[in-house]
Formats: sequence, structure tokens, C-alpha cells
Amino acid sequence: AAKSQVMLAAKSQVMLAAKSQVMLSCVRRTAERLASPLGCAWAGTQQRLSAPASQRTQILSAGRSRSFSSEPIAVRDYGGPKLSGSSSKAGLLVIGDEILSGKVVDTNATWLSKMLHARGVDVCRVETVGDCVEEIQDSIKRIKQRVGDGPVFTSGGIGPTHDDMTYQAIANTFGLKLKVHEETLKRMTAHYTSKGLEVNEMRLRMATLPENCDVLFTEGMWVPLAVVEGVHILPGIPRLFQSMLEAHAERFEGKEYFDIELFSDDGEGDLAKPLAEIAARNPHVKIGSYPKVTHTAGGLDGSEEGWRVRLSIIGRDQAAVLAVGEEIRNAIRIVEVTSEFPRIIGVKRGGATAGKPIPRIVGVPT
Repeated sequence: AAKSQVMLAAKSQVMLAAKSQVMLSCVRRTAERLASPLGCAWAGTQQRLSAPASQRTQILSAGRSRSFSSEPIAVRDYGGPKLSGSSSKAGLLVIGDEILSGKVVDTNATWLSKMLHARGVDVCRVETVGDCVEEIQDSIKRIKQRVGDGPVFTSGGIGPTHDDMTYQAIANTFGLKLKVHEETLKRMTAHYTSKGLEVNEMRLRMATLPENCDVLFTEGMWVPLAVVEGVHILPGIPRLFQSMLEAHAERFEGKEYFDIELFSDDGEGDLAKPLAEIAARNPHVKIGSYPKVTHTAGGLDGSEEGWRVRLSIIGRDQAAVLAVGEEIRNAIRIVEVTSEFPRIIGVKRGGATAGKPIPRIVGVPT
């Protein structure tokens, strides 16, 4: 036993010595790197990071330096549009295991966002959850808290099968019971009878709605649009989702916005700093930067236009939007788009002019 203890102690001393040699070797290699040009650059980086914020020179390898602005750039919170003058916000909850697994591609979120944006309503939250009552409830509460009195929409989960849980989840959220809605049952029965089918126990689930909800019907459809405390419960099938909302679009209206589009042949990396500085000075005008693409759902194709970045300036104060557009023109290189782009963007949002187009203002060389 004593011999074993001695051997273990000797082994530990050998390992410690070897570890010390490795550490010394690492230190030597680090010193060698610091003596090299690359090491100097690394040391310069460390020096810059530890330098006071007021310092206005950047230390480079070989002792060179260049001037740079150390003024901090205020970064805006881009968690949803911040367009002044509108109190109308909206949110969407997309429901379905098939969405989360990738078996089905959701298109309702994109369509709804475009539709509401065109009516002056700011979509500030979109969430996706699976077929789980508790997760649906949690998401509805979060979205309601975010949008306040604005509308909330759900997509999916109102069919006849066991995994269709939206009606139950919404009822639970607001402390309601489910009840057969007689007018929905009447319309559904007529629909299935005309097809030679019966309203069985499972189909009856589609007419069992949260009690005392408001129910809207769409011409040519029996499917109800149930509304509970501002939550609009819709099917996930895009054709039905879109038709039902289009039929009741007048319920969703905000304040008109103004939109300028400019085009630049510089890259986003070159535009990023001046755009960030302009955005910081104009918190109620939203500046978007979108690099050239060859194929998009909206048909954007800059490959033949000589531009690399499309800029969108959006706000509800027309004078502020025009001022920001002019500021951007003076700060970066703007090119003219000469092809026949659609010359319309956005629409009027309120009163008798709702749905009327607003002319697009396209940047030209100054």
C-alpha cells in the first residue's frame, strides 16, 4: 500500500511538470504571435476594445491609424412597425402540427399582413403553435397583451378531427363554455345534405362554438367566422381564410400611410451606417433595406435594372416621409429605375377614399 502511494505521488508530479511545460509552450507561441504583424493586429484590437469611448482613432498593425467616428449610433427596436398616428395593431396565431413539421407551408400570415397593411393596420405579432390547447391559450394571451384592443386572428384547428382544438382553447382562454350554434348548424346541415352526407358527431364539432360569441357569415359559405373578445377564429385553408376576411375587410381599418421607394447601386454594407444614423433621427419613419433578388412572390427583379438595393421609406406623416427620402438622397448614391415598374404602392386607408392607390415616389439622380 505504501509503495502504491509513493508511485501515485510520483506520477502526479510527472503529470504536473508536463502540464507546466505545455502551458509554457502556449505562452511562448502566444508571444511569438504577438510579435508578428498578425499578432500586432490582434493586440491592436485588444487595445481598441479597452480604449476610452471618446477616442477617435483606430489602431492598426504596423502603427498605422485612420480617423473614424466614435459617436454611438442609436439602434431602433424593429420589433414590429412603429408608424406614428395609428392605434390599430393586429396579431395572428397560426395553429397546426403540420406547419411546425414543415408538411404544410403557411401562406396565411403573408396574405393577412399584406391585407391589413394595405388598410393601415400594423401587424405586430405572428406566432405559430402546434395542436395543443395550452399552447394556443398562452399565445392568445401574449398576442392580446401586445395588440391591446386591436384584432387577433387565428388560422387553423377548427375542423372535425381530434386534433382540431382551437374553439376549445379560445373558450378556455376567456372562461367560456362551448355550445352548438344553431345558425351554423342549420347552414352546415344544408351544405352536407346537398352532398348526400350527414352531420355526424364529429362534424357537429365544427358548429360547436364558444358561447355568446359573435358570428359572421360569408356569402356562399356555411363556415362561421366566430369572434370572441376581438379574436377572429378562421380556418387554415387559404381559400377559405382569404375569402372570409375579404368579405369582412371593412372591420379592419387604420390610418393611411405614405411610402417612398428609392434604389441604389451600392451594397447594403455600404449603406448600413448612413441609413442607421438617419433612422435614429427619425424614429417614426420606417426605413427598410432590401437587396436585389431575382425571384420573389412580389415580382421584384433588379438583375436587369442596375440597382443593388431597394429602399422603402414608410410613415404616416407625409412631410416626415418626404424629408427622410430627401435626407437619404443626399447621404447615399441613388439611381433611376427606367423600366416599367408598377408605379403604385400602398392604398388609402379611410373614409370614402379607402382602397384608392397612392402614387409611388421613385428616386432619381440628384
